[in-house]
Formats: sequence, structure tokens, C-alpha cells
Amino acid sequence: MADNRRSKLITQGVARSPNRAMLRAVGFRDGDFDKPIVGVANGHSTMNPCNAGIQPLVDRAMAALEAAGAKPQVSPRR
Repeated sequence: MADNRRSKLITQGVARSPNRAMLRAVGFRDGDFDKPIVGVANGHSTMNPCNAGIQPLVDRAMAALEAAGAKPQVSPRR
């Protein structure tokens, strides 16, 4: 996936060193800064049967984005 136009605005250059430091703290590696960062919304909840089945869909979306060369990000499971 070559289109990193928006993500590089927050990851590239000396002025973005603090951004890269924060992203490294959550698991980014050197090569990840060249990938598009894609946010994945996740409404999974074990409190409601309507949302209990969402996590497998999120997992598949995350895997597909990674396979396409993106760096997907989602809020952590609780």
C-alpha cells in the first residue's frame, strides 16, 4: 500500500519525533512509519449480545489491512 500521504504528516520529519516516540511506545517499529495508519472502529462489548459478535469482524478487518500493507490501529480490548 503506497498511499501514505496523510499518515506521514504525523510521522515524518524532525518535528514529529515526539509522535514517533509515542507510537513506538504502543508497538510501532521502524518500517511501520512508512505505512498508512488506518483507524478501525470497534463496538465490541460483552455487555450486550448485539455487539458480542463484532470482535471476529474487527480481527478480520485488521488482518486484511495488515496484508494490504497498512498499519491498522484500534482501541485495545478490555
